[in-house]
Amino acid sequence: MTTLAPLQTAFFSETGSRPRNEDRLFVQQVDAETMLLAVADGMGGGSAGDLAAQLAVDTLAAVAPGAGEEEPQLPALIQAANERILAEAGRRGLPDMGTTLTVALVAGDELIWAHVGDSRLYLFRRGDLRQLTPDQNAAGRLVAAGRLTPAEARISPYRHLLEQCAGCGSCRPDRGRIALQSGDLLLLATDGLTGELSDEAIAACLRQRTDLEQAARNLVAAALAQGGHDNVTVILAAV
Repeated sequence: MTTLAPLQTAFFSETGSRPRNEDRLFVQQVDAETMLLAVADGMGGGSAGDLAAQLAVDTLAAVAPGAGEEEPQLPALIQAANERILAEAGRRGLPDMGTTLTVALVAGDELIWAHVGDSRLYLFRRGDLRQLTPDQNAAGRLVAAGRLTPAEARISPYRHLLEQCAGCGSCRPDRGRIALQSGDLLLLATDGLTGELSDEAIAACLRQRTDLEQAARNLVAAALAQGGHDNVTVILAAV
């Protein structure tokens, strides 16, 4: 395994036009070469979305590995969050409580990810932006089938129909891994960003970056300028 320099990270979250922020983010340095990142976008009305997203990141904090431990099974972390949210929803009588959960582990020169819902993980490499996680919603399925373009999916009412989430019963996380290169940039974002900005607009913003923290703020500000109809949360991690 090639050793790359430690990640630099920046993150920002904004409520937008919603009455409360139901997004949560998670950044944990495990050791000098390992970092765990996640975003969660809660749903369920009232305080249920806040609670579901918070339970998800609390689960990651409780069961994520410490330095020197074996590689975590990220789908198992999502399943643990799913079970915890289901139990709390049953206890509180909140059957619609759930959250997206996109988790990325950077270990040396490797990225390992797992994901449920429609928050996204992107790889920005040499000026090109690539979405790594599939959108687990009805619009994403139609894009995969060739029945919608990505631009059409961004404004389709089907984008709100999640097919997987933590708290939605028996969730089935997608997963993957890729080799990282020096100069890579990772972006984790909730759909408050991707619902307002096209991939081309996001890539253009990242190409103009000079400072990582300012780039995170610029992405959120651009989404708000387009209407900010949802909570907007981003994490940037530079290799």
